[in-house]
Amino acid sequence: MRKLWLFLVAAGLLAACSSSPAPVAAPPPLSPAPEVSDQQRLVAALPSEDEAERYGLEPTGTAAPLLPSETTRVSLGKPCDRTLPSDVRIAGAAQAIWYLTNNNPRLQVRQVLARYSRTAGATVVQEVEQSLTCRTGTDEDEVPYAFDGKLALPPISGADRQVAYCVHSTGLNYRDCYVYAARGEFAMMLDFRTYGDKDSANQVVPTLTAQLATALTRT
Repeated sequence: MRKLWLFLVAAGLLAACSSSPAPVAAPPPLSPAPEVSDQQRLVAALPSEDEAERYGLEPTGTAAPLLPSETTRVSLGKPCDRTLPSDVRIAGAAQAIWYLTNNNPRLQVRQVLARYSRTAGATVVQEVEQSLTCRTGTDEDEVPYAFDGKLALPPISGADRQVAYCVHSTGLNYRDCYVYAARGEFAMMLDFRTYGDKDSANQVVPTLTAQLATALTRT
């Protein structure tokens, strides 16, 4: 009888243990949000396709990071064929290319936006200004050009410093007007290339500069 009683007690304990709820596992920790790279931030700061359309521009592709190659580093530009000392301080860069939708004038715009490490954007623009001592040169397409001089533009909203100048090709029928502007640790370059009538861009460059320079305020 005693054995039967011990058996029943043991069976009751086992049943109680099996009916108790299992411990709830703690939820896994939340994964940290992926870091957004400098290039991604810069691409996002450039005007969207919808914005460009409102400006009368059509993209030739999507805005994308500007990355170094095996032989060249990322550069904001080469005024008068000179490499800017601040190029070594570029922490990230992005670019976009558009053309004027109505082809009046025939205009292509290239925009580069860069962030610098331990260098102010205004210092970069100052380097550009100090480089503008040439009368002739060769552009990135190896086409010779003549220096036309600085271009007077209205102050760019939010910019710490700005400078603009134009050159015209001596072998082909196009003209480039470059605008450099800075805000904080960022600098921007706009290259307005006009085909045909070299002076026809004078009417649209000031307006497009003000519109595209909003990228500086979104960095």
